[in-house]
Amino acid sequence: MAADSGLDHNEDLDQEPKTSSKGTYFSLGVLAAVILVTYIILYGLYMFRI
Repeated sequence: MAADSGLDHNEDLDQEPKTSSKGTYFSLGVLAAVILVTYIILYGLYMFRI
């Protein structure tokens, strides 16, 4: 029984990194986009004031 649950657990671990890496890249992309947009907006407002 312990061996079976160990195998099942390993299969879950094998599947998790694939979805996690996709989710991680997606999150990093969204985060980078938000930071970039925020930077552009702040830079635009700063240049507009000067």
